[in-house]
This record gives sequence, C-alpha cells and structure tokens, in this order.
Amino acid sequence: ADVREYFRDITFQAFLTLAFTEIDFAAAEWRIPADRMKAGREHVVPLSSQAVEILTAMKGEAEPEPTAIIFAGRKGEAVSDMTLTKVMRDMGRSETVHGFRSAFKDWASEATAFPDAVSEAALAHVDGNKTRAAYRRTDFLAKRAQMMTAWAGYLEGKGGKVANLGQHRARKAAGAA
Repeated sequence: ADVREYFRDITFQAFLTLAFTEIDFAAAEWRIPADRMKAGREHVVPLSSQAVEILTAMKGEAEPEPTAIIFAGRKGEAVSDMTLTKVMRDMGRSETVHGFRSAFKDWASEATAFPDAVSEAALAHVDGNKTRAAYRRTDFLAKRAQMMTAWAGYLEGKGGKVANLGQHRARKAAGAA
C-alpha cells in the first residue's frame, strides 16, 4: 500500500457513520443529516472524483443495506476514534484523528488561494459574528467542490509534500524480520 491509499483511507475516517443513503453519486455529494451535525443543520460535502470512485467501488454491483455503515467495524458498528488512534500509533504516527481536520485547514490556509470562509464552510464551522453570519447566506458549494478536488490532489501528492507512511511500514516490517 502506498501513501495515497493510506491518506484516502484516513480522509474517509470522517465518514465513520456514513451510509450509502447519504451519498448522491450523480451530484457527487454527501448529505449529512442535521441530527448528526453539531450545528443541527444538514451539511453537504462535495465529493472529489477520487472519493466517488472509492465509494462506487465499495458499493459494488450489489445493492447494500441502505442504513448499513460503510466503514463499519467487525460488529457492523461505527469504528471509534480510539480505534483509529490505535491504528495510527501502531504505524508509529503521533498525530490525532481530529488532527486531520486541522491539517486540512492548515493546507487550505497556507497552500491555496481559497478564501478562509470557504474552508470554514467545508469544516461546517458556524461564523460566530452574528452580523456577518446574517449577511452570508451562501454555502460556497461550488468553491468547496473545487477545494475538495484540490485537497484530493494534494493527498495524492499532486501539489505538495506528503509523508510516505508506506516507507514507515516497510522499515517496521524489515526490522521485525
């Protein structure tokens, strides 16, 4: 497995409770219901072509159970963030699962020209300034779609330096042999 596969997997860990009923493949969108959002309102996540490709492959030809969690653990339940943290520790990584949201925000702020409001909308953050929030009625969906495409490219090594975690696994395996 190379770094692209690893980061694709990590990118999808935010989808811990994702079910196929939430994916609109034709629109390339993930619609997170309001009851699963901190702000209590639906959040639409534009999906990159890479994300749609992975989800399409996971869905396969068979019609999956609509409410089944896509990234389920052994018992069919959502994988916990502690399980993900353990996987990362086993790989010799010190980052936290929540740190991937932070990494996205840092990348958007430092390596792109996307306005801050677009990355904030991508993270479903609510503007604390009531006046500004009252006048900003957009969800930046088109710009967020462009951002997600750029982010997917970054994770694949197209446009930035990405740590090669595959090398870590190879070194660990060689040391264990």
